Amino acid sequence: MVLLMKEEKNGVIKELKKDDVSALTKDEIHLLKLLLNGQYVLKMSKGYKQTNKTIVIEGPLKPLQEHIVSVNKREHFAILNIEFLNRRIKAGIEMQDKEI
Repeated sequence: MVLLMKEEKNGVIKELKKDDVSALTKDEIHLLKLLLNGQYVLKMSKGYKQTNKTIVIEGPLKPLQEHIVSVNKREHFAILNIEFLNRRIKAGIEMQDKEI
């Protein structure tokens, strides 16, 4: 069955407007609440490396530090082994040379 873009869009939006239905799972909603602040912004976290482990000292990644699988220090992001909407989570982190 082929749907026109307008029909497909209206169907999704119609479902999202229902008060008792969420497009996200409970786990996804919980994850968003952990990561986003009151203005729905994902703030930068701060951390450092300690024997091949990332230690988060501040920010939304702190309760999720066990899930960090890699950090790109130059581009200031961490990749977590948690999937959200069929993708791994990528979140901002500022890495320091050592613990303060």
